[in-house]
Parts: sequence; structure tokens; C-alpha cells
Amino acid sequence: DHNIDMHAGSAITGSVGSPLNISMNAGSPYGGGISLLGNPLQTFGGSIDLSATGGSVSGSALLDTRSYSYYGAAPDAGNITVSGDSISLGALNASGGDGSSGGNGGHGGSVSLTANGAITTGIIDTHGGNGAAAVSSTYGGSAGGGGSVWATSYGGHIQIASIDAHGGNGGAGYGGSFGPTSGGNGGSGGTVTLYGGSIGLTGDILTYGG
Repeated sequence: DHNIDMHAGSAITGSVGSPLNISMNAGSPYGGGISLLGNPLQTFGGSIDLSATGGSVSGSALLDTRSYSYYGAAPDAGNITVSGDSISLGALNASGGDGSSGGNGGHGGSVSLTANGAITTGIIDTHGGNGAAAVSSTYGGSAGGGGSVWATSYGGHIQIASIDAHGGNGGAGYGGSFGPTSGGNGGSGGTVTLYGGSIGLTGDILTYGG
């Protein structure tokens, strides 16, 4: 077998304005798994792609593709894609960042999980970022939409703590001497699609718009 075992003593991370894309492919052509323990995989808007051919993808490390804004509009979050014979992970966060100084919020990224057997995860968060309040004579920033969540188990059980794919709230307009100006639009809610032999959720599924 060809396995990837990662016990990170420090986070594997990008930085604001410099997203990191992470891709791990274990097992091909002989089979193997991916084990993620320790500190988070944090991409600051980059993508995470984990694929285990003939093995499982497991571990408690946070998978985090959230985006952040220095000033103004926030970038969109990165996507998270995981496939393997089975999946057992902690929290997955692909939420869009909040805008600042009248900027728009970022859209949530998508989360796609595919396994032959069981899928188990903690909280999945793909909500859209909030637009920022208007500054001076500008309009409020528009919010980001929630990202999609797709989990497919070919005959196994799916167990997820909760899913939050709501759209963000638009930023308030300006009401000062140059106002009034309009607030930003709210973000649309994301979509959630779950296919499995059986499905269980500990908490809620949230897909409302902002």
C-alpha cells in the first residue's frame, strides 16, 4: 500500500492574499489511504483536494479554505474535494470572507465528498461572507452566496454534524451628509445534496439567503 500519514506539528497554511492549493493523491495504482492529524490545513482561499485509491481518508485536522479581506472585497473561498473508499474527518470550513470598507463578501466554496463506504464528518460550513457597511458616499457591499455541499456514499451511511450554507447579509448603506445610499444585496443560499444508504445529521442544515 502507498499511504500518506501527516502528523503536523504546525499548521500547513497560506496567507492573506497568497492562497495555497493542497493536493494529495494516495494509493494509485496499488491502493492506500490518507491520515490527517494535528494542526489545520489552512489555504486562505486555495483549494484542498484529497484522493485515496483503495483506502480511506481520515483524521481530525481542520480542513479550512476560508477567504479573508485585507481591504475592500473579500475573495471567494476555495473548494474542498475528498474521495476514497471511506471518509472520516473533522470540521470542514469553506466559508466566504466578510468584506471591509464597503466591499463585497466572498462566496462560499463547494464541498464534495465521494466514497464507496461510510462518510462521517464534523461541521461543514460553506456560508457566504457579509458585505461591509458603506463608507462615505459609497453603497453597502453585496454579500457572498453560500457554497454547495455534495456527499455521495455508494451504499454506506452518511453522518454529518451539521451543514451551514446560508447566504451572507448585505452591508448597510450610508446615511451621512452624502447619503442616503442603498445597502448591498444579500447572498443566495447554497445547495445541499446527500446520497447514501442511510443519512444522519446531529444538527441543522441551513441554506437560507441573506
